[in-house]
Amino acid sequence: ACRRAGRFDRAVGWWLEALASAAGEWALATVHLELAKLYEHRLRDLQAALRHAELSAPAEDPGASARRVERIIRKLSR
Repeated sequence: ACRRAGRFDRAVGWWLEALASAAGEWALATVHLELAKLYEHRLRDLQAALRHAELSAPAEDPGASARRVERIIRKLSR
């Protein structure tokens, strides 16, 4: 709901709370994936996006994870 309303700061807070309470590798990786997307596409904080993308690999296909990390690195090098 926060993302749909354009309240990305609140969305980050919500996901960080979820990260603190997530249990298990897949749950943690899923939250990291959502944070990576939010930081990359909405908040344009590429350093934070990269940190979370590197921790999100178990939540998505290995190829998709590698492409995400590579894309963020390319953006950082511009």
